[in-house]
Amino acid sequence: MSRKGWHFKEWRMGLVFEKGEPADIYYRVEVFPKGTEMDTKPEMPAEEYAEYCRAAGWEFLDGKRKFCIFRRNDQGAVPIVTEEERFDNVRKAEWRLLGSEMLIPLFVTVSLGLRMLGLVLMEQGFSISELSNAEWFVILTVILMMVMRLAQCSGLLIWQSRGKKKLLSGRRIFYGRKYWNMLWDILCAMLLLGIFFLLCQEGMTALTVYVLCMGVLLFGLMAAIAHFRLSRGENWAFLIGGGLLIIWLVTSIWVLWLILT
Repeated sequence: MSRKGWHFKEWRMGLVFEKGEPADIYYRVEVFPKGTEMDTKPEMPAEEYAEYCRAAGWEFLDGKRKFCIFRRNDQGAVPIVTEEERFDNVRKAEWRLLGSEMLIPLFVTVSLGLRMLGLVLMEQGFSISELSNAEWFVILTVILMMVMRLAQCSGLLIWQSRGKKKLLSGRRIFYGRKYWNMLWDILCAMLLLGIFFLLCQEGMTALTVYVLCMGVLLFGLMAAIAHFRLSRGENWAFLIGGGLLIIWLVTSIWVLWLILT
């Protein structure tokens, strides 16, 4: 992109580029092990790491979460980390991310399991055939999410094995999972849609509106955190304080609406 005049500027909710003169600029993205998912801007350890890299011929441009973006200033600059270190950093970060993302389908699966158990205990004649279309939609979506993550785990194991062989032979290793992320976002949207339909089907209109408002406001809160790029501690304070305020506000309005109606 730099050869077409588009140069990286900063990291907001996404990567921001600005138009300039065409230039042959070499960028490099590294995984910073000391970073966390709550880092929306470079913290002190990342700044110290940047000073070390600057002395080696790499200019630190920006960073977010566990990722740091550098620009090579010296054509003779040696790589920031060895290929072995880079491979190990990416491998560990991928496994941690996969593990944390499995919590969503696991939580929904447990919730649905408890719901079905309650129906079985309360209704002697309950059977799976009595499940509604909305319930089946949610169940199948969760199954797809689990299958996708298992496929990703298998793919990561294969990539890990091939990566070690490529390191030994000196070949280049490919890093990236763009299409996996896109598919995961689609499945998450399907899951939310199914839950809303399920709540509406069971006559829980007020609860549906409550959950919808809560979700929209929390999404806005996360977007604000990503935009203003506060420090890690400020992000936690903003998230917890803002989350509690949103819960109190929406709950108060909901209770007031129930009383008036």
